[in-house]
Amino acid sequence: DGDSAHVYQTDLGRGLQLFLTGLRRAERLPLRAYHAAMIYKNGVPIGYFEGLSLFERMESGFNLYYTFRDGETAWLYARILNVMHHLAGVTSFAIDPYQVGHENEEGIESGAFWFYRKLGFRSTTREVSRLVEKEEAKIAKRVGYRTPARTLRKLAESPMIFELDRKRAGEWDRFQVRKIGL
Repeated sequence: DGDSAHVYQTDLGRGLQLFLTGLRRAERLPLRAYHAAMIYKNGVPIGYFEGLSLFERMESGFNLYYTFRDGETAWLYARILNVMHHLAGVTSFAIDPYQVGHENEEGIESGAFWFYRKLGFRSTTREVSRLVEKEEAKIAKRVGYRTPARTLRKLAESPMIFELDRKRAGEWDRFQVRKIGL
């Protein structure tokens, strides 16, 4: 359950509001933090965000309801990451492969991998990174080229990460918050 005594609201601009909370004190873990947010546009709920963080790393999930996907999605997601950076001190954001299409056909159909890639996220494995380079070369050479679904599935096999501190790039590549107990 969310901590109703600690709900924070922020105006993101363009009629968008974010309501953010963590867990009640009795349900919090000693190191890992959980944050959940609802996103509203002009008072209408349009999506949600959640994050599991440990120190400066956050694994994040983002869902904008289908009707509201287009236009401001990238801008909105960047604003949310900025809020989480300032609120929780997070400097590294990771995305589970499901978010970009692993065992998620909606992610494949929407080209979710490229949504995150254009925002600066990168794959955490060399194999997928090499495939990304090949696909980006094809995109640059061929007007109207679209990555085939088969290739998008391969691109979605590893987590993606965005690091604010480029000097520390790669430090969190093999880590997953959910596996800390292992």
